[in-house]
Parts: sequence; C-alpha cells; structure tokens
Amino acid sequence: MERRAFLTASGALAALGLTDVTLPSLVRAETWLASRVRRMDVDPKPLSTKSNDLTPYSGTWGDRQIRHALRRAMFGVPFDQFMEAKSLGSMAALVDRLIDPSQPLPAKTMTYVDELLLAKRTDPQLDNINKNRTERFRIGQVRNWWFELMLKERLSIREKITLMWHNHFVVSGETVQFAGLIYTYLDTLRRNALGNVKQLAHEITVDPAMLIYLNGNQSYYGKSPAGKNVGDQVNENYARELMELFTLGILDPETGEPNYTEEDIQNAAQALSGWQFTTTAPFKGILIQQSHNSGPKTFFGQTGNWSAQDIVEMIFAKKGGFNAAYFLCEKIYTTFVYYVPNKQVVTAMAQKLIESNWEVTPVLRALFSSDHFYDEEVIGAQLKSGAEFIAGLIRDHGMKTDPFDPKTPESRGTTQEGQILFTDPNPTHTSLTFTYMGAALGQELLAPPNVKGWPNGHAWVGTGTYPIRDALASVALLYPNRLNGGGRNMKLQFDPMAWVDTVDPERTMSSPDVAKALERATLAFELGPIETDFLYKTLNLLQLPEDDFYLKEEYISLFAINMATLPEYQLL
Repeated sequence: MERRAFLTASGALAALGLTDVTLPSLVRAETWLASRVRRMDVDPKPLSTKSNDLTPYSGTWGDRQIRHALRRAMFGVPFDQFMEAKSLGSMAALVDRLIDPSQPLPAKTMTYVDELLLAKRTDPQLDNINKNRTERFRIGQVRNWWFELMLKERLSIREKITLMWHNHFVVSGETVQFAGLIYTYLDTLRRNALGNVKQLAHEITVDPAMLIYLNGNQSYYGKSPAGKNVGDQVNENYARELMELFTLGILDPETGEPNYTEEDIQNAAQALSGWQFTTTAPFKGILIQQSHNSGPKTFFGQTGNWSAQDIVEMIFAKKGGFNAAYFLCEKIYTTFVYYVPNKQVVTAMAQKLIESNWEVTPVLRALFSSDHFYDEEVIGAQLKSGAEFIAGLIRDHGMKTDPFDPKTPESRGTTQEGQILFTDPNPTHTSLTFTYMGAALGQELLAPPNVKGWPNGHAWVGTGTYPIRDALASVALLYPNRLNGGGRNMKLQFDPMAWVDTVDPERTMSSPDVAKALERATLAFELGPIETDFLYKTLNLLQLPEDDFYLKEEYISLFAINMATLPEYQLL
C-alpha cells in the first residue's frame, strides 16, 4: 500500500534506486523519506477501510490486535503489560480495563507537586525576572511529574487521553507562569478525561489557567474587580476560541455554513465577563458580579441574561448537540485512529456521544471495539508524536530512569546578575521532556506552540526531526547515559538481556525466533523481507553466529538500535 511504501526502508531504498542495504544507504533513504512524508499532507485523505461505522469487531482476537489497542491507548507496550492484557481473555475485558474511569487518580501524597495546590504564587518580594524563573522551574517539575505518570501507566488510556484534552483545551505554562494553576488545570483535564465532556467544557471555561491564557481575567464590564468604573472592556479571546477550537469548529459539518457569527462572539464574551480566580489554594474561578454584564444578550438568536454556564449549555444544544459532538469526536478519532477523520465513523461516534449524554467512555468503548479500529489499514497508520516516541522508546525497551523525586527543590544561590539558581531534583526527566521531547522533537508538554495546539499526523516527521529520532534511539539504546541533556546528571539504563528475557526467559529459542518475537513486541506490523534482511545483513557484517547473537549484550543492543531506527518504528 502506498502509505506503507513511504514509511518502510524498502520503499525508500527502491525509490532511490539503492540495491545494497548499507547503513549509509539507510541514512540517505531516511532523509528522502522524511521529505516525502511531509509532502503527503498536501492532499490528505481518510484511510480506505472495509468498515466505515462502529460495527463491532468480528475478526480474530490475537496478539496483533491486543498490541494495536495498547499502542493507541498508551505510550509504548511494556511486555508485562501486554501479557496482562492478554490474560484478560477478550477484547471486551481489555477495552473495559483501558477506559475504566474508576481507576484511581494519582494520590495526593503531599509531594512537591501536590504542595503546589496549597501554595501561593512565588514570593511577591522577588523581582519579575526571578519570579518568572521560579515559576518556569516549578512548571518544569509539573511537566516531569506528568511524564512520570506516562512512564508508570498501567493498562489505562487516562494519560494518553489527558494529553489529547491538553492538546484540545490548550493552555501554555509559558503564558500562565503560575505552577499551581498549571497543576490545577492538568488535574481538571485528568479528572474529566474519561467523564462528561460537557462538564469538562464548563470547568475549563472558568479554570484559572485558562482565564489567564485567553485573557478571561481581563474581561470587565461596568466596574473592575477593584471597583473602578471601566465601562465595557470585555475581551473576546476565549469566547471566540470556545466555539472555534474547543466545541464547534468554524463550519457546520453537514451544511458547511458558519457555526456562529461575530455577534455571537461579542455577546458570548459579555456573558463570560467578570471571572477572576483565587490566588491561594484551592485555585478556582470566581465570578465578580460588579465586573459581569448581567443584562440581556443575544446568542444563537436567543435573548436572555445569559451567564458563562448558559453559553456552554447553548453551544452543546446547537442542532440537538450534533455539531459539538461531531467536532469533539473528530478530535478523539484523529488522536486514536488516524489523523484524517472518516466522516461516517465520526458521525456514528457523535451520535453515540449524544446518546450517552456527553459521557466519553461509551464512545471510546464503541470505537475500540469496532471493525473499523482493527482494520488492516488502521494498524500502523498513525505516526508517533514526540511524547509517544520518547515515552514509547523507554517503555517498549524496558529502560530504567531515575524515579521522579518529589522533594521541594532548594535554591542554590544566585548568578552575578542576581538571578536564582536551582538544583534540579529530576535532571533525567528534564532532559527527556524539555531537551529531547520539547526542543528536539517539538512537543514540550504544557507548552503547545499556540492555542491550536500541536498539529497531528505527518507534521510530526520532517527532515529535521526524523534524523533526530534515529539519533536519540541509537544513543539511548547503546550509550544511554550519553544523553546528558546539556551537562545534566542524567541517568537512563537499557538492559539488552532483560529485554530478551521478556520474550525468552529460559533462553531456549533460536536466534531468528527471538528476533521475530522482539519485532512483534516492538513494531506495529511485521517487517517485509527486505527490512528483515537488512537487520540480519547488519548483524552478519559483524560476523555473528546466527544461533547465539542475542546472548551477547552488544549484539542485542545493535539489533534493538537497528529496529528502533527503521521507519516502521515511527508508526503506531
């Protein structure tokens, strides 16, 4: 198939006219391939699947389908979690486990991160530079803590769908610069991630971080919070994005007509005026009545003394709820299935969301149990985001990192310019999330590029990021501690033989069988003959005996690198 030809070494090599599978050839192939993948977005089309609705899956339920469900729902597939999923015995049992909203949330253990919930903003005696430096440092620790949750996730979709909502109801710590509010925002997303999406929209509308990010706390009517007469100083930013990016989209999915007018935006903004937030925990939005326009406003052709809550309700009621349901289900589809939505499947999902009174889990259950989801065209069709690549690389290969250190970091003095210096208690996490996931691969958690969030699909792979991904995988699997994050004291360990033991604990399997087992555990689909031949030719260049190469650490490390740097490893 065409998309797979672009994303396999064989397709790249054939297109380049390369006949010898050598490492230099592969490097050239990857450079070419990255540019071709980027150009595939010129006219993106949905996948050509046999099923285009939510008809329940009726095919074989085996290892391949289990791993597909896990790859889409989580970050990588540790072998023990695959075995746990397999032991559940059925698709229904696995899907129920993955989307179970009753699985416990991260415990409030009064760690450094949890203490942010009880913290005031940075000491007001600090100058603005040091105040901002302190808050950025603390937001970095919230990011590290979240990454730890991704790495330690059990059989649950919660962290992956929390990331989806973060990329939907977008907030950036670089704008908010208040770690306690960022933590509260993340908690709002996680608590509602598998719950009622309309309730999530209500809560996010008056979330303190969102009020700062889209200027809701600067939206006054009548008098300011301090009681000063200000007239009409209503900010329209959130009202516009609430409809355009968060709930409806610009156009009606059925008619192509605009979903709202400029007048709707202006009147919604009046209804949203007057919201501020508490500056000590628990952080929450509060309505200042003297700053709120409580007079009549016309929205979607209806006139009344509408509040922020009324606006959300009216948005979700438009055309019986279909427009909001379709837009939200498009996000779910493009996150978990394919970056170009299938309109028929999304329509069926939207109808399910309305029927379930805006509860997300019935939609996820239907999607993850459908023929469409397990179609051959869907398996291996999605490109990994930066977070999926970094977290998946660690989890797929059983790599060890320093555990997240929850202690409150101490300041360790100041620079000659008077700027605070901090001791980072989590340098490994900081390197992985900030240096590699963020700066190198373009997905810094809690810092999306703009209110639209990160682009999906083939935007993740380009001529710049593709070689970086290969380099990261190579160094991480061969010399993990050389990923020092610019001098940070980073610790990352890959144990090649422990990785082999996940598929062959008794070490009785033949070399080809071990190789095939590791391929199946690591890649979204089996390699073709040219790619498999490449792996073995590379090993043969080192004159390795075929029957025992995997018993030596350096050989299995090289095997892991060769597989993780194949184009197929970029696919889910």
